[in-house]
Amino acid sequence: MQREMKEELARLKSELTFKQTEAEAHSLRKPPASARKKQTQASQLPPQTPVGNGRVINSVLLDNPAFRTPMRPPPQVNRYAPSPEVSRKSSLLPGFVNAFDQSRQRRTKPVSKASQPVLNDNPFDVTEGSAERDSSPNPVSNSPPIIQHNDDILMDDLPGVNLDASHNIDQEVEDAESDTSEDHELVSGVPAPQFHCNAELTRIVLTHTYVVGKLPTLQLLVESAASTPDFSSAELFSSSITSILEVLSNTSGNFAYEYSISILTRCLLTILNTLRVNHLIPPMISVLNLLTALLRFFPDFHLSLLSYPESESDNRSKISVLLCQIVIELLDTSTTHNFLDTLSVEVFNLLESLVWNVPQNMVVKLSVFCCNRELPSILFHTAQSHSFLSRSTRFLALLFSYPKMYEYCVTNTTDTTEDGTPLDFSRTLNLDRLCSLLIDVHRDDPDAISMKNHILMFFTAFSLAHSDALNLLASSLVFIPSLITHVAYLSRPIWEEEDAEGFEPQFRPASLTIRALSKTLSLLHHIVFNATPSVNLPDKFLRAHPRAFNGINHNFIVAFGRLSYAAAPDWVDVEERRMMTGMIEMATELLELVVDGPEGDGVWLMYHDGPVDEAMDEGEMEREVIGPDTALCQS
Repeated sequence: MQREMKEELARLKSELTFKQTEAEAHSLRKPPASARKKQTQASQLPPQTPVGNGRVINSVLLDNPAFRTPMRPPPQVNRYAPSPEVSRKSSLLPGFVNAFDQSRQRRTKPVSKASQPVLNDNPFDVTEGSAERDSSPNPVSNSPPIIQHNDDILMDDLPGVNLDASHNIDQEVEDAESDTSEDHELVSGVPAPQFHCNAELTRIVLTHTYVVGKLPTLQLLVESAASTPDFSSAELFSSSITSILEVLSNTSGNFAYEYSISILTRCLLTILNTLRVNHLIPPMISVLNLLTALLRFFPDFHLSLLSYPESESDNRSKISVLLCQIVIELLDTSTTHNFLDTLSVEVFNLLESLVWNVPQNMVVKLSVFCCNRELPSILFHTAQSHSFLSRSTRFLALLFSYPKMYEYCVTNTTDTTEDGTPLDFSRTLNLDRLCSLLIDVHRDDPDAISMKNHILMFFTAFSLAHSDALNLLASSLVFIPSLITHVAYLSRPIWEEEDAEGFEPQFRPASLTIRALSKTLSLLHHIVFNATPSVNLPDKFLRAHPRAFNGINHNFIVAFGRLSYAAAPDWVDVEERRMMTGMIEMATELLELVVDGPEGDGVWLMYHDGPVDEAMDEGEMEREVIGPDTALCQS
């Protein structure tokens, strides 16, 4: 009896050794993603049929679980297009037969997930993750847990036998399955892992290189630190770069992203100010470009940059003050350097990124640009290039797209006249210069046309911001005459040219000219009929500057008479004709404010085709113009 037990134990040890060796050999291979290891209860399994090996074994040993052979399935091997009709071969080495292996039978009834026990404490648990389990906790059966794998090999837990090595092998198989599952999730369209802000911030700052530069921005700043003439600037430079490198070295998720942003904001603004003081323009251009990139990639950087104060006693935004100083000192028309165009482009890129989509509680930080009296005189100087003026007027239009901007600017304006009275806000923004740019017919290149469109956008946003802003425009002696002059300028080629091909280059394509005409006419109509007190157009014509607006009364009657009564040219397409039809009513209402009675009838006759009965009364004229049905309804 003892001899038989020793032989059986020796055989079991040999089999377990071969099992572990084979498992280690297959653990490096990933099982297919479709392989699912599911659990089932013992009550739903088919009856176990032991396979005899020709020996007579004592029934007492069979009933004792301590001597029961633990059967562990071999890891799955990648199989391509397996055929269901071909039986699987045994993974055991030839010459070894397990006497306690159970017969292979296929399940006749699928097992539901709700009945599967959760085997968290089982070292052989290789089930799928939480995505494959039910969200509610599953009851655990009191019977010994049994795991059924996809190859239908069954195994019971073996108490009293140390299988730590097998547990390690099983853990490697689980890791391999998780990798395969992640690849499957990416292919199936599941979102990628969470975006690591610190790591991305580090990547952008370390690898940022200006378009025309040859060195990374950080390396350029390190070299520029040695070019600073005074020791204090060099010390500020070095300490700021050191702080940036310390922040960038912490890319772990545990490091506070907000703290990284705040430190980076402080250091970059310190470096930018040092570069401005020492007039180091090439590295300044790179820093401006880096700030623009950070604003576009990280919304949190937007808030951090605007909220950083100028000083402890000055609550203004430091970046706003710095940009104003850069424009005044380095972009003035009297300034000459080789980087003027490049610097202006980067300054406006940063300005537009800064004012784009600002929270309402941070809009007040942008009022610095409007309250500085020196800034508009440089941004809208007539000696600036058309590309510069196009960018500056677009920035102004974006700035006043926030309705609260007018109130903040009026409240925070500190400019006064010589006698101490507050300065008119129209003079602070230099509205008269914008009007002169709008009516300058010699500015006709594409950048100049873009500049004029941006000026109209600004005037529209400014008039809608506040009722006082609208009245401010209406009370100006040059604003309304400028709009009328611009309407006459845009409408002239529509009726004087035979077709769109005859348009001068500044009026091409014709659709853009008609659209600009519609916007200008709508703005003029809005100002005239919504201002308080009401606008007296004949008085505006009398008080207009004779040199700038010579013949404005005649130009008004001709332009608005065409828009009101003249038929659209034949070459105008359907969409453009629809826009011109929408302008008829507005032009007629404005025309009737200046000419009425017999003079108005004369304007109508000028653009009316065919003979007209002298005895035709006013009612018949109205029916002739707007149709009998409409005239009947009005009467």
